[in-house]
This record gives sequence, C-alpha cells and structure tokens, in this order.
Amino acid sequence: MGNATFKLSWKQRIKISLDVARGLEFLQHRAAEHCRIIHGDTKSANILLDNNFNEIVSDFGPSKIVLVTKDGSYDIEDVGGTYRYVDPEFMATGKLKKESDMYSFGVVLFELLSTRPSYATDKVTKKCQYLKDIIGSYKAKEKLKKYYSR
Repeated sequence: MGNATFKLSWKQRIKISLDVARGLEFLQHRAAEHCRIIHGDTKSANILLDNNFNEIVSDFGPSKIVLVTKDGSYDIEDVGGTYRYVDPEFMATGKLKKESDMYSFGVVLFELLSTRPSYATDKVTKKCQYLKDIIGSYKAKEKLKKYYSR
C-alpha cells in the first residue's frame, strides 16, 4: 500500500484496537506458561493491516522472551523501542514489565482513536513534546484534576 492514506470508520478503529489488545494479551499470557513475550516496540507503525483491515503486529526484532520473576518484572536492560511510545516507568527504573507494552499500546490507542500523532512541536521553543510530557505538564498544572476526581 505504500504511503496510501484512508479514513477508518469507528467500527474499524474499535476492531483494530481489540485485535491488537488480543495479540498483546496472547504474547504476554498464553504463548508460554512461565514466560512472557514482551514486544518492546509497540507503536502504530508496527501494526499492519491486511486488505480486510485485520491487524498484524509486526517487527519482533526488539522482542524478548523472559521468565517471570516473583514481583512480575523482568530484568531487561537492552530493550530498544521508540521514545514517544516507551513507558516512563521503564525509563526511570530500567525494569520492563508487561505494563510497559500496555503503556505503548495506550499511546497507539490515543493515535488511532484521536487521529492525531502522539507528539506536537511547541510553537515557541520549536521543541518536540511527546504525549507523556504534555499530559505530565497538564497534571502538574492540575488541569486534569477534574478527571481524576470522578
């Protein structure tokens, strides 16, 4: 398909979202009994669509098969990933968890459902701001407080 663009219906977006969630759930819980497969680079560009808009999770190069520790974490240090999709907790602690792929999936959902990229360029500084930084600044300014108190 190359660089072809097309509009997805809400039904297609929801189906793609559910298919990706099922794929990640399979990797993390059903692929092996005491191991997890962490994709490590879950992002929109790694979710391909066939002619019927069925999703195909791709690019398993950075993926890791790991044994589960008692606390549910995995000692993995050499994980790649695309910065704007990487779990901030992993970046702070160096401990990769299944929630790290879920964070990345959340960024993918944001892009899929809002039809916007997960970054913006600051008009004043011309620096690129990523979704986690934008949300963090809103949280710090308590602009999101009303959403947390529900």
